[in-house]
Amino acid sequence: MQYQCCPRNAKRVWACHLSAALGLGSYDTVNGRVGCAGQAGATRFSLGAGYDKTNGGFSAARPGTFGLVADDDGARRRNASLSLEHALNAGNSIGLSGFYNHDRVEYDAGTANDYAQNQVSSWPA
Repeated sequence: MQYQCCPRNAKRVWACHLSAALGLGSYDTVNGRVGCAGQAGATRFSLGAGYDKTNGGFSAARPGTFGLVADDDGARRRNASLSLEHALNAGNSIGLSGFYNHDRVEYDAGTANDYAQNQVSSWPA
């Protein structure tokens, strides 16, 4: 699929090639991705985002183990990415890229139904 920012009779400034995916699975697993990539003159770009979720369908601890909480240890993840690159001349370019990721993962610990949250982001030039 392609999105064009200008009417058909106008000069095209940039075009975005869209991509998308959706997945479903056992243990209430759902994942999805969406992205856009394109070029405007000497500048290339891409954007993306995703989501994953599962209810786990299992407990991380075995029956009889200390800390067992009889539940399904699931996980949830959200992420995004960005990339920009501009050609200065035939052999040189400058760019920027970055990503963001946030996880929430359930696990068994002691007598509580515990979880961990992790967040990572980076924007190097």
